[in-house]
Amino acid sequence: MISPAYPAIQETWTTKPLAFCALIASLLALNLVALTIDHWSLSFAALVYYCALSLLIIRTCPAAFILMLWFAFIRLTTMISGVAIESGGVMPEIMMQGEATGAFVRLAGVYTLGLLALAFMLEGGMKLLKPFDESRISDLYNRDSAARLWMGALLGVIAMICLWAFAIGLQHGFPLLTGVDRMLYWGRVDDRFLFFFLGNRAILALFLGLIFTVTRGRMKLCAGLLAMIMLAISFLFAEKFTSITVMVFAFITPVFILRAGYQKHLASRLALIGVVLALLTLPVILIVYGALTDKGAALDQLQTRATSQAQLWYYADQTTHEPVKFDAPRITHNLKAMASLHPEAIADTPPYTGVKDFMAEIMDSDRYRHYLERGVTLTMGTESYLLKLFGWLGMFPVYIALLAVYALYLLYLYFGLITLNPVRIILASKLLVWANYGLNQGYVWSVLGLKPLLLIAFILILELALRLMLVKSPKRQERAP
Repeated sequence: MISPAYPAIQETWTTKPLAFCALIASLLALNLVALTIDHWSLSFAALVYYCALSLLIIRTCPAAFILMLWFAFIRLTTMISGVAIESGGVMPEIMMQGEATGAFVRLAGVYTLGLLALAFMLEGGMKLLKPFDESRISDLYNRDSAARLWMGALLGVIAMICLWAFAIGLQHGFPLLTGVDRMLYWGRVDDRFLFFFLGNRAILALFLGLIFTVTRGRMKLCAGLLAMIMLAISFLFAEKFTSITVMVFAFITPVFILRAGYQKHLASRLALIGVVLALLTLPVILIVYGALTDKGAALDQLQTRATSQAQLWYYADQTTHEPVKFDAPRITHNLKAMASLHPEAIADTPPYTGVKDFMAEIMDSDRYRHYLERGVTLTMGTESYLLKLFGWLGMFPVYIALLAVYALYLLYLYFGLITLNPVRIILASKLLVWANYGLNQGYVWSVLGLKPLLLIAFILILELALRLMLVKSPKRQERAP
């Protein structure tokens, strides 16, 4: 059933009830088996289940999945890491060796709730918003000179940013070519512009993807070339797989959102993108790990890193047994961080927040101090941290609340894209940068702290002002999307 009011959604949730029920039943069966049998193959079965669930969501609401693509992908890597852990992988950062426990069958249940809730909220929100009219793309060449102007100017700005970043690399040497540790390189160079470039590439890639989608001719060509140049510069700065993936996903988001026809065969298209990313980034990762001088050590380090993505969940799963708990000191500490304009300072003091809480608890003092000096932390801490604070059942209301806020940010980005409004896109992207960081690291204050709330207040004032301008100007009201 294709909805005429919203063509980007190819099928409604009600068209696949049996498939969803079958998947949930298989998950329940896996959990029952995990109670009686400990074998690493269960983590692999949980990974297959996660892929099947993602595929079903793609087929049901492709546009919603594109918006939540990063959220789903980074958790896919965690499930893959779980297979490495439960098959006996070593986790030197937390001084543990993995064994089969069924931890990632249980994590699949947590992710199921998260994916389904997020997809449901996004699909409902997009139905409430006016769908994108693809005829506006031709309007860019006929009468929307303002859009052509800001897009052309933005291409020039992005070109200058890339040129400047490349000049910094030529001056100080590129880490990929010199073999210098990436974190040590940042500390030695300490260039604010370089940090701006590295920290905002996803936003720049998002705009390049938008311009690539809605323009043609020279502007389209320039947007594509700049995206490839920015990707090449990122490789030269020895950026890791996750940061490269974020940039690529940001570029393709407007492509699939604004061109509903591209959502056909979305799963195969995304799989192809994933394979290309792996082929491009794996050699770079091995070079960064020193494969040119010591292949064995590089492969050992790669194998060790394969367990890092899921190690915090493994630890939390093994140490938390209460159905419901309320860790008052840590919850109070998080509330203080959420109410502060400088939450990082509070997060860095005992009892800490997110992944730093786990680091202080698990790591030996020398390794912990070494990580802090380099500005390195563990990752993928949100589900683990909520489990630690609230228990197995108590974590779910907080988890859903965080995802509801995240869905609002994604919907505002969607609104910015379908209205081709650069201000909305920038503001939404800033909220999402904070939210993605918080959902990766377990920092609740980064998703819904005082700083995001102040930005939300500014957005509400801005939208009210725009609405008043449209009411007072009939001509602008006619042109409004």
